[in-house]
Parts: sequence; structure tokens; C-alpha cells
Amino acid sequence: MTKLSYEEFKQFCQKSLESILDKEHFDAVLTKISKTDVDVHDSIQFIEKGMKDGMITSFRIKPFYQDYCNGKSLYDVMHGILMTIEEAGSFTYDFDLHNFDQFETTKDTLIVRPICYAHNKKLLENHIYRRVGDIALTLYNVMKEGGGTFSTAKVPKDTALSWNLDVEYLINYAIENTARLYPPYILPIERAFDGYDAIKNTPARNKFFMQPLIKFKLLPSFLNIYFLSIEEGVNGAVAAFYPGVLERVCNILNDDIYLSFTSVREVMIHPVSLFSVNMVKNAAQSNMDNPYMDGENEHLSNNAYKFLRTEKKLKIVH
Repeated sequence: MTKLSYEEFKQFCQKSLESILDKEHFDAVLTKISKTDVDVHDSIQFIEKGMKDGMITSFRIKPFYQDYCNGKSLYDVMHGILMTIEEAGSFTYDFDLHNFDQFETTKDTLIVRPICYAHNKKLLENHIYRRVGDIALTLYNVMKEGGGTFSTAKVPKDTALSWNLDVEYLINYAIENTARLYPPYILPIERAFDGYDAIKNTPARNKFFMQPLIKFKLLPSFLNIYFLSIEEGVNGAVAAFYPGVLERVCNILNDDIYLSFTSVREVMIHPVSLFSVNMVKNAAQSNMDNPYMDGENEHLSNNAYKFLRTEKKLKIVH
């Protein structure tokens, strides 16, 4: 039997699901979902008729087509799709979508996440963000957290503007909220090489440098490179944009610093007196070759940044 082409497979999935769904209440719609401007996925969404707000269940088609090409029968593939839909239907969110209407009911779950501006220009047209070099600090809402799950959603620009608050105020508020929810930590790069357990098991006094009640002592790095991220959160590179963090790092190292954003999850700190500009630029340019980075949605910047204590400003090194 001749294998279905990808286009034929998409149509088959949609028509099969339409035959299974309650047609009076649901539609199965072929669509494209963008993670970034360049990371776009064919998906099927299940939309309740007459729906005005709420979460829409969807799944990506390509992974199931790959299963089909690797030998799974259409029956087994469709069974896998139905299981995915069932699991998505049982997923509940901590955040009530109706709370989006008012700032007061959503303010405690507002955060910022840093994303690559170049890869998200089109998406960002409909959202609230602050640009720092080639990084966009973007306004998100935490939808669910805990039990190994962390789900967020960008706040639509129209929703944020309906709150009648200054955009800069919203971004500043969300940054401070993010810093409160997810404390920053700094460790020698060698500790990061040892893996997540090594980071997690590091004593608080050697990790949390912004806690006033902790007498912090920085662990030495033989490579003179330090790893900055956040505790119990995602997109740990946001720590570089917390109020006072880079000033504090400079004071600890007694030096100005270069920064290399190796992914959205972390940033590498290099004392200026110990590294040349070219060394840091080369490190930043090699970020796309990071074997631990999961595609372009985790890529943040190929530029080297510098923070001077006298200027208290983060900027790209040209």
C-alpha cells in the first residue's frame, strides 16, 4: 500500500477527527501555530462552537506523521492522537481566563520571559515587550505551575492596553514579580557542567546572592566564568534583567562584566579584566551550536553584552 503524503496525512487526520467529534458542538480545524516567526507548526485545533474565550486544545501533526512514516499503522497513529486529545482535555489551569479582564485579578501571575527579537518580530506586534539590544522582555501570564508543569501564555496587547496602565509600568511590575517568584542564583560554570542535581544541591549560601538574610560566598571558578540563572522557573536568562542583579554581580567579582546569553535558560558571566572582547564575541557567536538547546525557540542572542558599573547599563558590544 502506498504511503500517504504529508498533505494527504493532514487531510486524513482532520476528516477522521471530524467523523469522531460531536459535530454540533466542535470543529476540527487545520491551522498553523507559531512558536517564533520561523518556528511554525501544522496543527489541528478543536474549537467549541460559539466559544468566546478559553483554552483551545490542539496538537502538532508532524510528529504523528513521522510515526506513520516509521511504520506505525494509521489505526495506531489515530489512537495516539485520540490519547493526546484526551490528556489535553483533562489538563486544568490554575489561572481563570476571565481574570484577564482586570489588572488587579491577574497582576500576581504576570512575569516577563526573554525571547529573541529577530525571531519573533511578527509575533511581538500583538504583544507587550521591552527591547534590550536584540532581546525582547515579553509580558506573560503563568497559567499553571507545579508537579513538573510550567505553562505560560503571552498577554495580548489589546488585553494589556485595556487595563489603562502605562506599558513601562506593566513591564517593570512583571520584572519585579518575576524576581520575587524565581530568585536568581550564580554558580561557577563547572557546577553547571556537573548537571541539574549539582546545581540543585548547592548550598543556598553559595548560590542565592540577592537574598539579604543569606551571607553569600561565591564558589570559585577555575575557568573564571560564571553561570547566572533562576530557581524553579523557565527562561533563566531573565535574571540578567532583574533590578540590581548585574550591579551585585559586579560587586561580587569586583569587576565590570561581559555577558553571553547561551540560551533563554541562562547567561554566562565573564569578568572584563580576564577576557578579551573577541573571546566573548566568539563564545556568543557559537551559541547556535549549543547541543543542549532545543531549537530556535530557545535561542536568545548571538551578541556579546557588556555591563559597566559606572554606567549601570546593559548594552551590546560592537
